[in-house]
Amino acid sequence: MSLLPLSNLKYKMSVFGVKEWWSVQCGTEEEYDVRSMCRMESGNIIVGSLQGIIRGYKPHRGDFSPDDLLFESRLDSILQVEAGLFSHSQQETIAILHPRSLEVSVIANSTLRQVYEHKLQRNAFNFTYGKFGSYNREGRDFICIQSSDGALGFYEQENYIFAVQLPGFLTPGPLLYCPSNDSFLLCNANMQLECYRYARLRDAYTSYQQGQSATFEAEWKIILGEYAQEIRATKRQGNVDVYVLGEHTLFGIKINGSLKIQKKLDYVPSCMWAFEEDSVLIGSFSGHLLVYKNTKLLWAAKMTTIPVAIRVIELEMPGLILSLEEHGKLDVSYLGTSPMPYSVVPVNKTQDYASMDREYRNVINSLSDSPNKLEPSIKLIIIPQVPKTPERDMHTFEGFASDDEGTIVTNVKIGLKYDGDVAKNVCVQIEVPFNIECPDNPIHIEELRGTVNIPIRFLTKPHIPCSHLNVNLNATYFVNESPRVSTVSFRLPLLQVSTLIKPIKTADFKITLKARQTLNQLKEIFFDVALLSPNAITFQLFNGEHVTAIIGKTGERFRIQSSHFHTLWLMVEEICLRVGHEKLAFEEPLPFQDLFQNVDSHFEARKQLKDEEDNLGKLCEQYAAIQKRLLVRFKDKNPAPLNNLDYLLHVTHSQVMARAENVETLQEQLLIASQKLSASINLALLLLRMRFNLDNQSFEVLSRHLNPFVMNGEPGWQEATNVAMTWLLKSVLAKNEKEANAQLGNLSFPTSTEKLKKHITIVCDRLAKGGRLIRE
Repeated sequence: MSLLPLSNLKYKMSVFGVKEWWSVQCGTEEEYDVRSMCRMESGNIIVGSLQGIIRGYKPHRGDFSPDDLLFESRLDSILQVEAGLFSHSQQETIAILHPRSLEVSVIANSTLRQVYEHKLQRNAFNFTYGKFGSYNREGRDFICIQSSDGALGFYEQENYIFAVQLPGFLTPGPLLYCPSNDSFLLCNANMQLECYRYARLRDAYTSYQQGQSATFEAEWKIILGEYAQEIRATKRQGNVDVYVLGEHTLFGIKINGSLKIQKKLDYVPSCMWAFEEDSVLIGSFSGHLLVYKNTKLLWAAKMTTIPVAIRVIELEMPGLILSLEEHGKLDVSYLGTSPMPYSVVPVNKTQDYASMDREYRNVINSLSDSPNKLEPSIKLIIIPQVPKTPERDMHTFEGFASDDEGTIVTNVKIGLKYDGDVAKNVCVQIEVPFNIECPDNPIHIEELRGTVNIPIRFLTKPHIPCSHLNVNLNATYFVNESPRVSTVSFRLPLLQVSTLIKPIKTADFKITLKARQTLNQLKEIFFDVALLSPNAITFQLFNGEHVTAIIGKTGERFRIQSSHFHTLWLMVEEICLRVGHEKLAFEEPLPFQDLFQNVDSHFEARKQLKDEEDNLGKLCEQYAAIQKRLLVRFKDKNPAPLNNLDYLLHVTHSQVMARAENVETLQEQLLIASQKLSASINLALLLLRMRFNLDNQSFEVLSRHLNPFVMNGEPGWQEATNVAMTWLLKSVLAKNEKEANAQLGNLSFPTSTEKLKKHITIVCDRLAKGGRLIRE
């Protein structure tokens, strides 16, 4: 192992791991940020957490020992710590910034003793320090505190000097004092870097005290185009005086405001530190430490943590790197030559797709030849015990379906069985339909041995239509630190979403299913239900909709009728599950008109929601613009009349709240329309299967293209289904070469559903003429 101090770093690029020199974990359940750490001239390291714990350390090479901790104190929440000459004595002191106070303390007898304290009238954000003013070059350090509302307050030891309000301020950002020209650098909400001279700020305050105009402008501004995370001054004069770390870019700037360096970073930076001449050290969220000189990357090393603050320090040797992690891991390390545990792929390598394909096939073949290719024989087994009918819970669950006897609840026992040693971190996620609620989701078990039975409950939301009754259980667990997955599905009873009533003979929507062979009597088909009629059964859903099944006297046909088209699906599915879809046939014309009405209703609900969201966005932009104008008026030293801006703000706020309520209402209506469309598509698929006698593979292909799972995202169901139908017509159902070369279209929001309805009709027509969805 060789040590590569930063001061001796030459122009070379390599990737190694940093070598630990000293480290410690600063407490538990604490948080730190970029301003939570500083180093004193004596070599002591001071860290202060947002929870208010401040600690001092004296690092030395080797492992951490209790003697390394100098002190530990509990204070108010700590925003920033810095070390400097903040008192009249020659002793180095520590400035600690709290939200509403500034405390200056000194280390004495292994304790932190307060020297003085400033109570703040505004909420503080950060501070910078230095020898402000040309007369103070050899004196003590002054402090400049930036508040959350854009005021700069100046303090000289125990004395408050003055404060100024920054013009056009919205949000605070990083702040830096540059002693070379006695000025302050900060980044505003317009993504601009601004420079203000201390003399100008003091003159503006003096003019304000004398009753004169106190306006002042920035010395210069630079548009960065992104928010600054840190501003650091270089230690020696060179090509760059100040480095600014943006969200994705590193800027190098001279003190006169000229931009010298702008380097786009291909990673997300977390912190920065400038050292020596034109050199900068950057930490990334990928856990890397990168050293730059101007725009040239000199060195990269892998860290064990993601730093939020870094420093280049000298303790027993030069070139040590001090880093602080978000949760308090404090490290002192150096750039050694320990290789990383993985190799880095060259980014400029030419892609050879032929070799990549050969490598892929070799990996697949090696996996196929591996004796361990099978899953472990011992797996977590999920055994659901579903009752035939739901129960009544006397405890009322508000908002869920209930009757005079109580709330309708289906109590399912989930058996989890593992015959191996132990399954750890077992998590069972319960996936239910939109109209079903499971209050016991998810299930967590730290360690599972043997068998355990867990009861879970299912409740019904009566106002949401039912599109299906399937429940999926997905269990994830770890065996010997290897992740495993087990899944199982079951169906809730139909009485979970409905109740049995006397048969209703009249209905608006009817379909007839013909039996390929004589069926059993209705009481044998619905053996678990107490029938109220020998040849008919009616279920009424909790939203008032009803569906009836009537069996012919000879047992050769079923007539299913309902008050709504989408409700037919529940009864058709129930009968197919009890009888078998292969025993039934559908010979009537397909109900395209009823299906397309639900397609149009869903599309209209999407359009209304989209228009309302656009209107809400415009109102929010108007509200933000009015707020900005009001802030400028209120912060002006000589404010102009409001000209009813406050009234306009109040009216706009009322409009925003009204639009937001409308959006919530339309979202609920869209969910209901989606459930109706989903049930209608399920019904259409099942009728197509019975009409054209589709096998399992063909039915699976059709279901994947005419998707019954209607999700309210972008792209929407209409445009995605239209592309899928077009793909069927240009592939397996194409009649000629012209259709095979047809364009698929795009996934943009459509103006109507005419093309979609046309393509669905053509697909069904091709199936009726003998078209096949699976090529031979």
